[in-house]
Amino acid sequence: MIEAMDESKQHLLADTTDNGMDLNEKVATKATQLADSATSLQITNRTTANSEAHSCTKSVETGQQLLKNAVSFFRKKSLHCFASTGKPGSSPSAKYFNWSYRVLRRKQLLLLLFLVAFIIYLSSSIRSNNYADEHITVLHHSHVPGMKDTEGPLPQYTVDMKQSHTPSADTVLILSPSASPMPELNETRLELEQTTSIEESITVQTYENSLINNDTYKMIRPPTGYLVWSESCRIPDVDVHAPDIMQHFKREKYKPCSNKKALTAVYFNTTSREYVLHIDESEIKSYSKSGKVNCCYQPILRNGTGAKADVDYKLGKCVPFKKSVSLPPSIDNILVQCDSNRRNVYKNGHPLINEKPRVRERLNAWKKKDTDRGRTKPPSILMIGIDSISRVNLIRAMPKTAQHLYDNEWFELSGYNKIDDNTFPNFMAVLAGYNKDNTVEKCPPKVLGALDNCSLIWNGFRDHGYVTGYGEDAAEINTFNYYKVGFTQPPVDYYLRPFQLAAEHHLHKTYKSGLTFCLGYQQSAQFVLDYAIEFATRFKDEPLFGLFWTNSFSHNNLSDSSSMDVVVLNYLERLAKLGLLDRMIVIFFSDHGLRFGPARTTTSGHMEERLPFIFIWLPQYLKQRHPSFVNALSVNKNRLTTPYDLHMTLKHFLSMSERVENKSKVLAPAEGCKKCQTLLEPVPLNRSCYEAAIDEHWCTCIPYTKVNKKLMLCKN
Repeated sequence: MIEAMDESKQHLLADTTDNGMDLNEKVATKATQLADSATSLQITNRTTANSEAHSCTKSVETGQQLLKNAVSFFRKKSLHCFASTGKPGSSPSAKYFNWSYRVLRRKQLLLLLFLVAFIIYLSSSIRSNNYADEHITVLHHSHVPGMKDTEGPLPQYTVDMKQSHTPSADTVLILSPSASPMPELNETRLELEQTTSIEESITVQTYENSLINNDTYKMIRPPTGYLVWSESCRIPDVDVHAPDIMQHFKREKYKPCSNKKALTAVYFNTTSREYVLHIDESEIKSYSKSGKVNCCYQPILRNGTGAKADVDYKLGKCVPFKKSVSLPPSIDNILVQCDSNRRNVYKNGHPLINEKPRVRERLNAWKKKDTDRGRTKPPSILMIGIDSISRVNLIRAMPKTAQHLYDNEWFELSGYNKIDDNTFPNFMAVLAGYNKDNTVEKCPPKVLGALDNCSLIWNGFRDHGYVTGYGEDAAEINTFNYYKVGFTQPPVDYYLRPFQLAAEHHLHKTYKSGLTFCLGYQQSAQFVLDYAIEFATRFKDEPLFGLFWTNSFSHNNLSDSSSMDVVVLNYLERLAKLGLLDRMIVIFFSDHGLRFGPARTTTSGHMEERLPFIFIWLPQYLKQRHPSFVNALSVNKNRLTTPYDLHMTLKHFLSMSERVENKSKVLAPAEGCKKCQTLLEPVPLNRSCYEAAIDEHWCTCIPYTKVNKKLMLCKN
């Protein structure tokens, strides 16, 4: 394309000796040829979109230069005509040239308009192809029996209307008056294709102390454009690339936190059973011109057990070391600093999972009981969460991660609906089975010591011989500390918060969307994910329960998580490579979608906020031993489910241990939802938000309609 334009430019300049009329015709001919060449320009391959766009940009620049040359030439030619003939109208010759000048000016204007239109066309092509880069197709390989794999983008449907636009300042979404009873298919406002539901009878093998009496449920595949479809609940499948939400989304590239490699690292010596801290001598020159550094490490300690225990930390004495040093097993976390020529040149932190004597005593005691009674090792549970990611935005912003989950037989719950506004109440529903009123009554988070006495699920696992862990980044907005007093005692065996507080105070920080994105030489979230994998690896042969939560790359912005797609994917792949998925149940989930900002004001954002993502991994041995679990999770993919159900599922996993003697107590209904149940059995098809203890305000089962906020209905 560029060559064609250069050639046209050369021909144009070569013809400057011709008369004005011939030149106009030649310019018009060249412009027509140029337009034909431009029409043939099609950017069809996403992988070459950037190079093509670069070519288009050069074409625009060349076209602009051509336009300037043409206009400049016409101006000179016109002046030359007037200079040769004198004033217009002075003679027949002057009249001829005056007429010729007008024709010249008219053709000059037409050529100018054509070239401007051509430049606009190329610019729009570039923009449209850049926009196409934001659309990444995810192939859904469903493990649900009877459902075929589907290819291509998700269904192009939105909430309760065919068009998806940002509500104006004078509109508001309200519950449709026809919400109860639910309208029939032919009354819905969505134009559906292939609306025939697929019914399959699945025989479910219930476990001994089942909370559900029915043995057989029908699995109904919802019509196109819906996630859940029943008489009591119809949840629309929001379009991943809906125009209203895409105007607020821009895919971001991953950027390393530092151009330098970290000077220090730690590894666990399996022979000595100790962590070793060592200096990477090949990197010293990057930090010191002299090639000499003096380094020391400081233990990071929890700040006692009082009111300041969860809001501050202590540092031990800085212990000098050279090259490498074995760390005492009593140390939980360390801060490392190095000086050169009396100037600090390096700071970093390393969290550790050193084995604690009291934890080892507990594990050995329960292991002896298992051996004496011939019991098998109970299953381990690892929970990994990302804050504020809807099911739809996981696919939109992190398509590689989503594709990995679909391709590797993770069970998705598409109808997972949050039960309250922010993280804390949804956490409490998962960890304690409490609603907001239960929490205020039993463990008010602003009362010192109240959270320590809360019946959180990790206490139940610890009491039955599990090792427990919890880590969360973005210390300033931690779930149990944001406008709350936190814990006076460590809530679990391995608690990351003291390290996070120290690291955020001493290490170099880079902010993104108002949160600490980079912490030293890596993302803040990577400390949490590394801690999770180290915890799971160190106790691979022991029963464990761990919850690890990230906020820093997702909480405040719709697009931020897109830069971490490959990073999160790598962590999920590491779980498999390390063999951790062979014996471990993994729950990968979020608490809600994005709760504020311009994206939240859209119709799509309204739905996404209420529908977080959740995927469950069952190890192969468990699926073979309990085929009913596979059936149930497959059925529940398109049923209305809640955090209360997830709580009951965790209790179900705990009850599977032969260590639990009073199973009826462990399997007691959740305080916040007496009718909620384990996800390892099919959820009732016609379940309503009322039965699932979801307030009407958060319910996605009910259609919403846009109305003018000035109506008396809204004012009242």
